Amino acid sequence: MGRGDADHRAEPGLGPDAGGLGQHPRLAGSGRRVDHRDKLAVGQRGQCGGGLVLAQPATGARVLRVLVLRGAARLSAGFCWPWSDPNPDGTLIDDVIMDSFKRPWNAKSDAGRLAPGIPKESLWAYDPRGVGQIGCIYTAQGFEFDYVGVIFGKDLVYDPNGAGWVGNRDASADNFVRRSGKDFLRNVKNIYRVLLTRGMRGCYVHFMDKQTENFFRSRLESVANIQKATQE
Repeated sequence: MGRGDADHRAEPGLGPDAGGLGQHPRLAGSGRRVDHRDKLAVGQRGQCGGGLVLAQPATGARVLRVLVLRGAARLSAGFCWPWSDPNPDGTLIDDVIMDSFKRPWNAKSDAGRLAPGIPKESLWAYDPRGVGQIGCIYTAQGFEFDYVGVIFGKDLVYDPNGAGWVGNRDASADNFVRRSGKDFLRNVKNIYRVLLTRGMRGCYVHFMDKQTENFFRSRLESVANIQKATQE
């Protein structure tokens, strides 16, 4: 079942593109988190710690289907694809398409009649059948799961040549965020900060932009080296 706000670690050995794995425990007696993923997503300087696995979307989706049998797991994505109304028969359209990977967003709140096996938007985080759809910021925020998969779109990319985080308005399908003017970059940073911190035990991430993936991967490697050095 979906819950309310935290972070732990990803299980090793799940998915072929594992980066560094570690742990983000809550500080004893408080609601604060040791959360390097949060730092990275909002653009603060620091390293990206464990609980993060780099994976292809199809691999991540398969892993999440297995993990949902053990607890709560959901797949989410940046709002970089249109969100269609259901087909006349109540089935959902595969809006999120990357090569051979295709998945629908979760049902809209005003979707009306849905085909059997498709939960309403309000139940996406709770109903086990929700694992077949992709959630966005509007359905994932406020919940936490044991594991979460995140498709990191091209609406937020990292420029290694000095510009740092760059917001790409043309890659966003979120009309509200697109119209946010000078706040666009801040808003998309916050979106990924939320999506990346929904998993209490682990987070599987696929990056559509290679330079952004390389940036995250370099931070994972840095933390792995630090952890190794402290254990020697």
